[in-house]
Amino acid sequence: MISLSVDGDDQEAFQSAGRVIEFKELLYGYHRVDPLHGEDIVLDLLMTYRKYRGRKMTVPVRRHAYIQRPFAPLQFPILANEEKPINLAFIVPLAGRFSTFERFF
Repeated sequence: MISLSVDGDDQEAFQSAGRVIEFKELLYGYHRVDPLHGEDIVLDLLMTYRKYRGRKMTVPVRRHAYIQRPFAPLQFPILANEEKPINLAFIVPLAGRFSTFERFF
């Protein structure tokens, strides 16, 4: 996914100017979840910048990519008949945390 973004439409403009940026590797990354705003992701990327017109050079470059993934707004169905009780189900990821979740029952 990262290499597709780096090698996308911007590469054509870079190549016409005699420059190329190549994705090499992901050095590290982390994410955090803010309950109000969503997930924040930070990726530290190692790329190679190559200039092949004029003074030729190849330089390793580190860049951070900042990604925000907001939560979708809650959606509630509109019920025409208000006499039926509403059953609401939540899907909760519990990988490695099931024993903690059992305490709430």
